[in-house]
Amino acid sequence: MITTLFALFATLLPAAQDQTQEQPPSDEQIRAAWSYLLPDEQREVSQWFTAETEYLQTAQKRLIDYVISGETRDRGTWPSPEPLSWFDPEVHAPNQPIKRKLLDEDSRKAKAVHQEIKGRMPQDPLVRAWDYDWTTGNLIQVGDETDPAAIFENGMMGLPPRTDLAEALLLRRLDDESQRETLKAFHHIYTDRSGNAYPGVTLYDAWCSGRVLEMPDVDNLGLYHVLFDDWKSYKAPVPESKHDKLYGKIGDVFLEAKHHRQLLEAITVNYIRGNAIPTNVYTPNALAFNALWQEYEGDPEAFAKELPKPDKWDKYMKDLVKKTKKKDFRDMGANRVAWFEGERWQVKAKLIWVMQQFEAFDRDSLPDPPKNK
Repeated sequence: MITTLFALFATLLPAAQDQTQEQPPSDEQIRAAWSYLLPDEQREVSQWFTAETEYLQTAQKRLIDYVISGETRDRGTWPSPEPLSWFDPEVHAPNQPIKRKLLDEDSRKAKAVHQEIKGRMPQDPLVRAWDYDWTTGNLIQVGDETDPAAIFENGMMGLPPRTDLAEALLLRRLDDESQRETLKAFHHIYTDRSGNAYPGVTLYDAWCSGRVLEMPDVDNLGLYHVLFDDWKSYKAPVPESKHDKLYGKIGDVFLEAKHHRQLLEAITVNYIRGNAIPTNVYTPNALAFNALWQEYEGDPEAFAKELPKPDKWDKYMKDLVKKTKKKDFRDMGANRVAWFEGERWQVKAKLIWVMQQFEAFDRDSLPDPPKNK
């Protein structure tokens, strides 16, 4: 089935049909035209655009449909994200029972720490309604899949509706759950030594940031207790002479989980996106991941079988770099990326065409809303 699917690369038209027969508008013009549509018009455009993309006969669309069709559970039954919690000082650091206080996310302090930790990390441009929960293996709804603004922003990148759903399901199929307990431990909310808890920032975010941050004993001991089930070796306050050993043990476990998660995320965003991917440490491997997807004929199960165990990550990446030096392998990846770049244009062209049917590009201001009859 997958082989047949990828035969599309040889049979589909190589370029989008230009429905306007004119020079396409610039991104600035498209965004201006969108702003001149009334809210009801924007919703109609997003619905029409969604319907139009369902008829696209592209490899991108076929792969999205293939992944989604493999999930039998109704997506309306997936849970909402659980609110973040912090490690309880009374449990993990009873000698330092500093109470935790959740800051207002709009406060200056919360914004500064959010920027310090997450603002420096590469952000995925895809606007998501669905995401993968690394701590449970569930899909979680994080937005409205019918939101016109989200559909428009993703359409501007040439990514059709349900791209986020397909990627979340793909991560679920690739994840072997080996790092679930570790990722669950690091999913606690980040706090400082004064007891401030920072909304939307997890210990995983803090450790990924590479920044020198306050790490209170309650968080480090909470991680250590959960990861190693050892409640005797360290007690709060942890003397400075023991910091390196404690942080080192936690860091070794974290690194394995980080490699696992970030590798799968990088593989997933290279499934159908072309160049519409976040810039991160795996960006230089984009051609290699596309070449591997081509080798595995777009089959997630085939790819998953070849993924490295935690202690083999370094060798896996070194072998991949060696493989990428081969011209045929690089060309296979480059051709796949180029193909999806062309297909992204087909999606964006649909968005432009639908907006033209509303004469959005003929406006220079927002019209008055229709009067109620």
